[in-house]
This record gives sequence, C-alpha cells and structure tokens, in this order.
Amino acid sequence: MDEAWYPDEFRIYYTPERGIIVEANTYEIEMKNKIFKKEDYFMIPIKEVIHIGMREKENTMILKDLENDKKLVRVVEQKQESLKLVKDETKKTATLFWKNNALIFSEGSKEVSVNGNKNYLYTEPYFIEDDVYISVKDVPMLFCIATLPYNESETFARWVYNGGETGERIDIKEIPKLIEKKYQFSGETGQLWELGRNEYVSTNGEIGRVSKIETKNVLLGEYSSYLKENEIITEISFLPFLAKDYVDFNLTWNAEKKAAHIKISNLLGKDIVIKAGSDVITVNQEQIKMPIAAEIKNDKLHIPFSVWLSIFEIPQEKIQFNESKTKVTFWVKTLPY
Repeated sequence: MDEAWYPDEFRIYYTPERGIIVEANTYEIEMKNKIFKKEDYFMIPIKEVIHIGMREKENTMILKDLENDKKLVRVVEQKQESLKLVKDETKKTATLFWKNNALIFSEGSKEVSVNGNKNYLYTEPYFIEDDVYISVKDVPMLFCIATLPYNESETFARWVYNGGETGERIDIKEIPKLIEKKYQFSGETGQLWELGRNEYVSTNGEIGRVSKIETKNVLLGEYSSYLKENEIITEISFLPFLAKDYVDFNLTWNAEKKAAHIKISNLLGKDIVIKAGSDVITVNQEQIKMPIAAEIKNDKLHIPFSVWLSIFEIPQEKIQFNESKTKVTFWVKTLPY
C-alpha cells in the first residue's frame, strides 16, 4: 500500500443488507476467519485481529475502492516471531504468545491464564485450526485499548488500540496486583462504608498548597435492606458494587419467571440465577441453598447478604458480624484504583 496504514480504531457492526462489517479507520477489512455472534455479542478471531492492529502496511493489500473514499483491504498474515498460536490437543488448550506474553485458552472453559494469572472470560472461546475466537466483551480485559471510547452491543463493537506510540498498537494488558480494602454494611440503614480509606487532601500551608494523606471512612452508597431471622437481607442491585472491579457485570431480569440472571467475568467467573420465592440459588450450574428465600420488596429482588459474601469467595476470617448481627465488616481483594 502506498498510503499510511494506521488501524488505530477498530469497528464491527451489523446491517440487514450486508451482514457483519469490519472496519479499521477508513478501511473495510475482508476477514479470513469470519466474525459471528454468540450469546448476543460478536466473536472475533484474536490472532487475526492482532495482525490487523500491528500497523504494518506491507501486509495489507487493496482489493477494491468503495464509496465515500473507503477501500476494501485484506490483511495478510506475516510470519512473526513474537506472535504464535500453539495448540495442545491432549490438554485441549491454545496458547497465544505475543511480545513476551502468554494467553492460555482452554476449550470448553471460561478460565484463561494471562501470564500465569487466572482470569475468567465472558464467553467460552471457540477454537478453529489456526485461531481462537473470543467475545468482544473480553477485549478490554485482555488487551490494552483506550477504554473510554470502548463500546459494544448486540449489533456494534468499537475500540481504539492503545499499546504504545510507536510500533505495534495492540498489546496484552498486565493484571495489577490486588490490594485489600475494608468495608462495612448495615442492615438497618442500608449504608455501605469503606473504612480507613487513604486520601490525598490539599491544604494551604506556610509554603503554599501542600498535600497530605488523611485516613477516613467514606460512604459509598445506600441500598434497600432489612433484617429477618438473624440475617441481613439486601437488594441484588448491591451486586454491581462488589463486581465493579470485575470489568464485566451483566444482569437480565425475566419478569414472567421473576428471575434474575447475572454474569460476572474477569477476576471472577460466575453465572448466577436467582428466582423470587426460592431458597435455592444457582451458581455456575451448582444449586446452593440459602438460609432465606429470595423476596421481592419495593419492586426489588432481595437475598441474604451472607450469600453474596459466599458467591464472592470472601473467607470466613475476613467477615465479622456485630453481636446483634445487624452490621457486617468484611475485607475484599480488589484493584488498586
């Protein structure tokens, strides 16, 4: 190609007339491995997408000119020492090596290893002979992209590569070290507090404005809750707080069945079904009995707070109830921001 090839922006969208269309900047891409939909979201061949994001005009050929100054192009795979896909038929895994990084996908499992750290995908990967398909929902978890313009829906996905100013734009995201934070929830007031948060505070001193660290308790929110049979009961909309660092949280409500379906991916992999009136909750297809049945109050579905703590695998030694069991203090490992 004579023109600069800088595919910083990647778009996928659907039209009834043409089906699924893939674009990078002003170029339309003819994919070797076609994109398809699964669980309402696009599935992309990740090795091929990395090649598209490598900014190499030498491996791109123009097939034809389109309307509005667009061009249909095909990105031809070049042999890259830093990009390899190695399959293990015995273990049923595929390892993607990319710039001293390793992503290990397991066939039939949402678990993925990122440089030895365990994460969970939104959708099980799909293996083909020369590539691995993942959901666009998992792109911001695995790769460095500019997250603010990231967007996805049932008919559209868009992101901007953010792997560096020169060379390859796409890169694998490093998982930050988790830190432990302390929280307290009151079943009487419905208030959730973070205890002992360190914050920078600017003050006017003799030598001008200075910053110092102050430790304070911070009110994070208020949720519908009540006490029943020695249990704190809280609404399920409390869950997004616990899931806020898990990148993807998806809740759908079935009004006819009065059931909530919740999917959490990234640092924790959970597929949860809660039905009003039932004291059984399904977590990753395993049925767990709750001390009290799920209830609808004020048009909100509620379950025992202790069940949330169990779902998020918070150890018993990190949970403290007060004597009257109206208040619970707990510690959660979370991202440092």
